[in-house]
Amino acid sequence: MGTDSTPSTSSMSPQDKTSSASSAAPTTTSITASIRKRDALYHIGPYSCAKSLSISTLSDILKDYFKTTENTLNADMMFLIINVHASASPDSPEVPSGMPSLEDLPPPPLLFGKIMGEALGRSIYSPKQLMENRQNLRESWLSVRPPYQPIPEYLKTTVDGKNHLVTSTGWPCTGYAVLSQATRLVMGWGTIDPQMSSYNFTGDDLVFPQGSLESRIDVGFTSASDLTKGCLYDADTTTLSEIERPWAVAVLPSRNTSNELSRLTRQLASCGISAIVNHTLFNVTADTDISPYQNVSFSTTWSWAKDEPRNSTRASTPKTKDSFRCAAMHAVSSGRWHAHDCNDVYRVACRVGNLPYEWVISEHATTYFNAEKACPDNTLFSVPRTALENTYLYAKLDSESNSTAIISPDVEDNNSTEVLWIDFNSADVPTCWVTHGPRAQCPYELDNNEIERRAILVPTIAAIIVLIVAALTLFVKCNANRRNSRRRRVIDGWDYEGVPS
Repeated sequence: MGTDSTPSTSSMSPQDKTSSASSAAPTTTSITASIRKRDALYHIGPYSCAKSLSISTLSDILKDYFKTTENTLNADMMFLIINVHASASPDSPEVPSGMPSLEDLPPPPLLFGKIMGEALGRSIYSPKQLMENRQNLRESWLSVRPPYQPIPEYLKTTVDGKNHLVTSTGWPCTGYAVLSQATRLVMGWGTIDPQMSSYNFTGDDLVFPQGSLESRIDVGFTSASDLTKGCLYDADTTTLSEIERPWAVAVLPSRNTSNELSRLTRQLASCGISAIVNHTLFNVTADTDISPYQNVSFSTTWSWAKDEPRNSTRASTPKTKDSFRCAAMHAVSSGRWHAHDCNDVYRVACRVGNLPYEWVISEHATTYFNAEKACPDNTLFSVPRTALENTYLYAKLDSESNSTAIISPDVEDNNSTEVLWIDFNSADVPTCWVTHGPRAQCPYELDNNEIERRAILVPTIAAIIVLIVAALTLFVKCNANRRNSRRRRVIDGWDYEGVPS
């Protein structure tokens, strides 16, 4: 039994020890197919079970996925929320079961976290690691390069008695957890049946406590799939403490069409809320037809507009180096981003101080290369880093729209032709989009001069090594010959040092 969701979720019963994972992993479909070939898939109320479907199945899927994506470009962090249910009677799966006896609960070696820990090991970012990291930020999250550090505006810090910079609420960014520490998975408890209160949750020290990884938002929708309640965007305030809801999630309701689901998902994303899919879409599982699930996943994209960014090689002008290499926000596409020629002239997005949701727009238009100079004092040329930041910038760009239009990605304001430069470009290397101005370098690729320099240096160094080895070999051989020449000719042949033969 189990649920698919974003963040990835799974349900577990300590009594039957069965679970399932999100189908995002490359091997999920093949494993599911093999399970169906070997065992019958039992549908018991809202749950699906098979004899060979276990926690180990889940860990195998994740291990294969982590191995397949173990590179700088594809590595990501996954979040697994485990819902714990008490196994009900097969005859009455909807009726709550009684509290299991202590003998029926799993012993320490069979706890969920223990099984996952044995299989995935260092890939898991644990509560202990988080606590240790928080107690000395200069030795953890702030000890790596700036791109891997947390966003300072979202990190509340103090200095303790040991002069250590500490935080009680902060989390590492993906760059630190994934690229620096090579961790890929965070696990947390979700809903827990009251009957399962005797489960040894404290013994599962690799799993975060209930509520640590999700903050449920009470949302409301109209029959036309418009969000009416729960949005974190507030046109009347830009104060972080009044807006911020870490780990904000909401369950995506059922709808009749894929377009309606996509619309709901896009509105939740614009409001800073992650949508959780907690039911089978249109009575079709992902291994049978993945397209409904893909549509929901694609709808969470809050940055680029459809078919963007355009490839710079498609430019119609000969100056392809500057064509479609810089990003700009369009009011007509509800604040989504488009790739533009860097020499185009637009106004500039400027962040006020260190305030995530406070933006101003430059008074004068300019090219991307001069955008930094266009921002007024106490502001900085910047780019939205979260969906909610993007919504606040779009609201500033299209100030004539009402709040409903701001969070509704399907509403196009054809009366607004506003375009705004944002700090995002691929001027250094095509398709490698980076921040921090037009001179920022791509961290994943080398320029042609560097590649040519290495192409020359590598064989040159190899040739030098070969020459050194050859010289050493010749020296050793000559030294041996010199020792042999110490024989001296005296009587009828040679007189050897030592005892005569």
